[in-house]
Amino acid sequence: MSLAGSADMREAEVLDTQLEKEFSLGRYNLVIDLSKLEFMSSMGLGSLIRAHNRCRAKKGRLSLVNPQPAVLKVIQTTRLNELFNIYGTLEEALEVSKEEG
Repeated sequence: MSLAGSADMREAEVLDTQLEKEFSLGRYNLVIDLSKLEFMSSMGLGSLIRAHNRCRAKKGRLSLVNPQPAVLKVIQTTRLNELFNIYGTLEEALEVSKEEG
């Protein structure tokens, strides 16, 4: 799954819907590519936090890939980099997921 543009209130609702679809299919090891995401609001962060919590509850993991500097700054400022698994490349995130799962 990848995000692009802005993760504002409207896009957070779309993200929640996409994540719910993944969960309904029993998928709790998720990788989200942030390389094309330029802005993330608190609503977008809330979606990621909820997804992280659901993944963890099912012994899965949510991994974020290549957040752009502005998005990474928001993640670090809110100290969510201590919560999320963040990787520089999609390949790295997939390799770690494969090793653990």
